[in-house]
Amino acid sequence: TSNGGGVEIDGVYWSATHIGQEGFDEQFLFSYDAETWEQLTFTTTDLGMIAHDVALDPVSKKVYGCFYNDDGTGSVFGTVDYPSQVRTVIAPVATAWSACAVDTDGTVYAIDYYGKLFTVDKTTGVMTEIGDTGLSRSYITSGCIDPHSGRFFFVYYKATGTKEESFLYEINKQTAEATLIYQLPGNEQIVGMYVAPPKAAWDAPAAPTNLA
Repeated sequence: TSNGGGVEIDGVYWSATHIGQEGFDEQFLFSYDAETWEQLTFTTTDLGMIAHDVALDPVSKKVYGCFYNDDGTGSVFGTVDYPSQVRTVIAPVATAWSACAVDTDGTVYAIDYYGKLFTVDKTTGVMTEIGDTGLSRSYITSGCIDPHSGRFFFVYYKATGTKEESFLYEINKQTAEATLIYQLPGNEQIVGMYVAPPKAAWDAPAAPTNLA
């Protein structure tokens, strides 16, 4: 499970995870072939590699996200290079994020634990509030932007007492309004969300077949 962040880069899905009964006991980093889901690599890693959520910037090809700081007492905004296991801190984050997503123009969006939607300056980490989605954090969640339609999707997992529910919302990037699309029937807790890029342009003709 990518409870420490997950992202697809050039056909490889990178998945960070942490386990432990008392906080963070162990952290691991996996990579998988995003077509076959065959495991490619596995290694232990540092707490600083564990994120609340991450997203690939299609412009710079960097992975941005909200990460735990080195001792797990707070959160930071930064970038991560998974093959070399290097996380670069840009700025501290006052309130951890439920979702991180990057648009096709390189704009970084964040939804914090209180449900507030922000844009984030990639150089300074300054967060500019857009509005309130009304979806305050209950459990680990994730979000992503579809590069074809530009739509921002967010899975919200809510637990009230013994009742657990999971919903897929669309978030308006201009107003922060959340529109319910679908209730997940199995109350799935989704992490490491992404939309795979198409192999060709959406209006391209199909590949030729039965050539002779």
